[in-house]
Amino acid sequence: MVEEGQKMMEKAPAPIPKATEIPPATKTPALLPPVNIKPVIKKAEPKPTPPAKVTKPAEKKAPAPSIGLTTLSKKMTSGPYVVQMASFQTQKYADAEQRKLKSMIPDIFVEKTDLGAKGVWYRLRAYNGISYEEAKAKAAEVAKRTKYKPYPMKK
Repeated sequence: MVEEGQKMMEKAPAPIPKATEIPPATKTPALLPPVNIKPVIKKAEPKPTPPAKVTKPAEKKAPAPSIGLTTLSKKMTSGPYVVQMASFQTQKYADAEQRKLKSMIPDIFVEKTDLGAKGVWYRLRAYNGISYEEAKAKAAEVAKRTKYKPYPMKK
């Protein structure tokens, strides 16, 4: 039987060790001595006043020239070119577009042209009597500010 008991002991699982228990604290930790701490209260410092801004009197702006260019007078013009904006088959449409662009281009005009078999056309033009270089520059400026693609054209 002893042999049977030994065999059983060998087959039996090992006993689970008990968790080690932490011994209860015997002493309570000592309290720290009181500390006299005074709260630091900062007083609001007055904000420095910014230096007074010197304002210049309002300058009167010159009215913006139409499309960045001055209106051409007869004395200033001496070339054989104009800037053509568009051409229309009816005078009604040409006049309507002229009214729209008149605020931007004061010296815009409509010119009637008979093209024979093609019929009568109404050309919307501006800047009468300028040089080719001036016409090219003004056409580029007008193109930037309108839906048109104007081009220099001989009178």
